[in-house]
Amino acid sequence: MASSSVPRGMGMIINVVKKQFPKVKNIDTETLNQWLKNTIASTSSKMAATAGGDSKSEQQPPQSPKLALLDVRPEKEYQISFIPSARRVDPEEQDMKKLLQLINEVAQSSEPDKRVQVVMYCSVGYRASILATRLEEFLEKEGGDAGLDIYNLEGSIFKWANENRTMIDKTGQETQYVHPYSRVWCYLVDSQRRKYKL
Repeated sequence: MASSSVPRGMGMIINVVKKQFPKVKNIDTETLNQWLKNTIASTSSKMAATAGGDSKSEQQPPQSPKLALLDVRPEKEYQISFIPSARRVDPEEQDMKKLLQLINEVAQSSEPDKRVQVVMYCSVGYRASILATRLEEFLEKEGGDAGLDIYNLEGSIFKWANENRTMIDKTGQETQYVHPYSRVWCYLVDSQRRKYKL
């Protein structure tokens, strides 16, 4: 379990985001962390079996979801750090067909009938919830859900960073830093983790 250094106010912000966007489902950081671990374990097992490993003697990993992890922040924030395997999406994206195409690219799987778990995050969850709402409204107008379960990551990358979970920067190196968004919101990130430029 990740050690937690949660600055005061994070719980209040999480509740405000949930109240502002009551239709958006939320997922906690521990659940996402498990999904990411299971996805990696599942991929490793498939690679070992393909390489001629004895798949019968290997323990099968817990079921992994078909996951599309989307970072809903501008490039300058994404460059400092992001959750491994996340793809960046412009927070102002209006073309939902383009977004669906990206989600399908990211979530490619050998199990085409499996629902896609789309997890969006930003700094604290506000911008991610706006985009999640925009996508859900588009899908509703189109008459379905396109096989997607859409979530906001509760507390988003600030909570993830404060819990000392794995992040990488634009060069692919592990980092402990996160872009603090602004001088107002920066207080929701542990002061030793704030970084404005790479």
